[in-house]
Amino acid sequence: MDMNKSGFCNVFGVNVAISNMDRAVQDIKDNIKSIKGQYVCFTNVHTIVTAHENPKYAMVQNEAYKAFPDGRPVSLYMNKLFKSSIMSTKTKENTELTVLS
Repeated sequence: MDMNKSGFCNVFGVNVAISNMDRAVQDIKDNIKSIKGQYVCFTNVHTIVTAHENPKYAMVQNEAYKAFPDGRPVSLYMNKLFKSSIMSTKTKENTELTVLS
């Protein structure tokens, strides 16, 4: 599992933003001027599988301003990865974080 500090989770080669739909919309609103000319992706299971099988399509997903998760399966998978990462990291606090709602 690759969860990096910049707020993305690598899901089978697609760097998916750690977000939910409300935060995605707010992110786009907050950055609309600075992302002019760029594009945003909402990635679901189908687009992740397609990107995994097609490097050119993966590049399209990964070169977007952000690829936001779209759909329960992607959200559940990212939560599973996140919780697995937390469990494998020794922490002083017993904190549970839901990545996506």
